[in-house]
Amino acid sequence: MNFIQNGQLVSMANVERAIQEDAQRQVFRLECLPSYRALDDEEDLAAFRNGEPPNPSGMEGWNKVIKANSSRGVITQRVRLVTQPVSEYLRFEIIWGYRFSAPAGEDIRIIEEYQVAELRDVSGFLPDFWLIDDHEVYVLLYDFEGYHFGNLKVTGDAAVPFCKLRDAALSGSTRLADSPFWNIA
Repeated sequence: MNFIQNGQLVSMANVERAIQEDAQRQVFRLECLPSYRALDDEEDLAAFRNGEPPNPSGMEGWNKVIKANSSRGVITQRVRLVTQPVSEYLRFEIIWGYRFSAPAGEDIRIIEEYQVAELRDVSGFLPDFWLIDDHEVYVLLYDFEGYHFGNLKVTGDAAVPFCKLRDAALSGSTRLADSPFWNIA
């Protein structure tokens, strides 16, 4: 996948606009890192570590996006790569995030690490990305510690491998609610 040569650096605001306004049929997200580091997660992550109950208000903004997209007929899907042992961050994501966004209408799926070889055969490696309607891709760039530092927009023929990757991820994954990870504590 030679998306770096064909990509254009864009802001997170551009990615959010595409998700909220440009999508006509589908918004798809592939998440591959065992953990992400975001300043806006730190307070909730600390509360999670202290055993506090989940704060659903932290998901209100995203849930509004999911519901607005759904009302326009746009499907929101996410496939999350799970490695064993399950990271603390993934437990946090499931308990404090996914358990609220799934009922809002996001189709969240899990694919385990042993299934990844099949996906890697499609693309050569697994980038984190958003795919909007089969033609607009936003590759999310992270450093080695999981800090997000940029987005690369890919369109046209360069988006085709991401569509194949999405299709393979969806067909090889299990709905989170049907997986043992839904009840993770």
